[in-house]
Amino acid sequence: SEYEVRVQASNGHALSAGRMTARRTLEDIPTAPVNISIVDVTSTSITISWLQSSIPNGIVFIYEIRLFGVDSVNPVSSEFFGYLILNTTETMIALLNLVPFSNYNVQVRGKTNAGFGAYSHGNNIKTLEDSKFQCTYL
Repeated sequence: SEYEVRVQASNGHALSAGRMTARRTLEDIPTAPVNISIVDVTSTSITISWLQSSIPNGIVFIYEIRLFGVDSVNPVSSEFFGYLILNTTETMIALLNLVPFSNYNVQVRGKTNAGFGAYSHGNNIKTLEDSKFQCTYL
């Protein structure tokens, strides 16, 4: 963040005119992105969007998306059967080539020159059934 500061001297009777000077704080890691939203879900893809946090602590120049596949056979165990890390400069991404009718957990975090911030809360999303396996009865 950039701030303008005026320094003035006082002798108890009057203030000097002072001088304005601009100062910038150092960047820090960003807080987690917010409002992770599901834009679209198909049998093999999930599209999500998010908002930069209200406290970016600098310029967020990349987002990292972490996608976990959650074991749909035993969801109570919360075991993961794989994960994927993707990077983007946008605040929306399509996650492709997923397994139909499977549970996924998605998290997003941002990066400034100071490094990566914390991941967002995980969003659980299930891909749709693959239509080629659906039967039509006449």
